[in-house]
Amino acid sequence: MKVKFLITALVTSLFIAHNVHAYEIRPLTKNVFSKSVTSNELKPVKQELVFYPLSFVMSGFELGTEILTKPNNTFRISAGYFMSNSANSYNTFSESFYYNSMEGFRSELQYRFYSRDFSAPDNFFLGIYGVYKHITLKGEQETYNNMTGVYTTTPINHISDAVSMGTVLGYRTRFYDIFSMDFFFGGGITPTNIGNASEAHTFMLPFRKSINLRAGLTLGIKI
Repeated sequence: MKVKFLITALVTSLFIAHNVHAYEIRPLTKNVFSKSVTSNELKPVKQELVFYPLSFVMSGFELGTEILTKPNNTFRISAGYFMSNSANSYNTFSESFYYNSMEGFRSELQYRFYSRDFSAPDNFFLGIYGVYKHITLKGEQETYNNMTGVYTTTPINHISDAVSMGTVLGYRTRFYDIFSMDFFFGGGITPTNIGNASEAHTFMLPFRKSINLRAGLTLGIKI
């Protein structure tokens, strides 16, 4: 966890140091639902580096970028890696399984439609997304022989892949011209999955064929 925090802090510092000379460091006036954009004198936002802080909750690190395609539209792409030597959140599904390690990968494509110009101090948006995710769970399975009264332990290796698609609604705000934050919620469907999807399924990382709810937040830095 310390290594991932240091990597995040280093990347953030490098981007700020590289670009700080181009920005005017001052608060932005918020005008929710206003037709006028109060930051016309500031340099427009064309691309952002995006962090997913909630990925740390699932022992992961996710990073992306959001690129302006039209004044009110953007394209976002992201990828994340997850790893843990104590996969306790997955050990609630069966008393006979015990997972002692988890490794996963997640990638997402999202197209967003904003209510105002992408450079506006505040904004509402609709996003359409597609997600691919993969997970590997390793551990042990314990079986009991009624005839001999002996427990036998065998290694297990559960692998699952899934594809999801759906929509989100959210709100985006900018701070000091450089930073942004957005909150979103929504959901979609997971129409297909391969492997031990039931064992790998959790509320935050759903792998089963199902209709899934989704919520989160991201942090952005203008580049």
